[in-house]
Amino acid sequence: MVTLAQSMAHYNNPINKGVAQDIIEVSDFLAMVPFQPIAGNAFVHKFEKDLGGAAYNEVGAVIPEAAKTVATIDKITYELVSVIAEATVDNFVQATGVAAGHDNVAYQIASKAKRIGQLHNQALVAAAQVENGLNSLDGLTISSQELDRATQAVTLDGVRELLDGVKSKGGAVDFMMGGRVMRRKLLQLADAAGGNTAAYVTGGVMGSERKFLTIDGVLFLLNDHVDESAALPLWAGNWDDGSKTIGLSMLYAAGSDAGLGVEAVGTSQTSDAKIFRVKQYAQSALFNRKGLAKATFQK
Repeated sequence: MVTLAQSMAHYNNPINKGVAQDIIEVSDFLAMVPFQPIAGNAFVHKFEKDLGGAAYNEVGAVIPEAAKTVATIDKITYELVSVIAEATVDNFVQATGVAAGHDNVAYQIASKAKRIGQLHNQALVAAAQVENGLNSLDGLTISSQELDRATQAVTLDGVRELLDGVKSKGGAVDFMMGGRVMRRKLLQLADAAGGNTAAYVTGGVMGSERKFLTIDGVLFLLNDHVDESAALPLWAGNWDDGSKTIGLSMLYAAGSDAGLGVEAVGTSQTSDAKIFRVKQYAQSALFNRKGLAKATFQK
């Protein structure tokens, strides 16, 4: 599995590479989550629901009914969604700007790409599913994977209880995500522990140095769109490894650059300008219900 940053090295289109870089700049999550292609515009995933039956049995005895129950599954369809941003660039502004060393087309495309990254950030942590948007982490988290600690302060034990709920990789956890207030709370825990519980680590996103907070070796990803007005949510989970059995991933249509595209639409019919569109066809998906958990703490 490759991340958006890693996949950029294989893009033939330098504009798509720039768009990916701009999206990564505004989203720690999109910088780290693996992207994997699917055929068509949707993927049907089957979750294990109830295990098939089994029972101890006396030698030579009739097989009990408990041993005959069949396994059951749940199915979910992950449909790719479209996010589009349109930029109208005035020809006069572009011509004079280029002469002065400023490419307004490149600036507008970069700005639109960053906005796409912000929209994804918002959708991922939205309390209610964003219409026609990415699947939210709340929507992907089943009720048995939620910890209601809204009357309890953030503690190291509470965070570890959340991490214990992520079981898809034998106890290993890849990431946590929360807002700025949660990050400050975690830093306070780190200070109280004398620096032994948390540390800053350098990430290699885009070849630049990035420092992330970790708790028990688990990366904390900041999302500025988390609603922390009444309580403090914290998600924890695992990335999928390409097997579609472990955890979270971003899906996109095979044959594209992570679903990204920039196209020159044409000339405006009402002004002296050209129109460009920046778009991405993608979807967030969870492939193991034990690969994602959420805790809500007191503010």
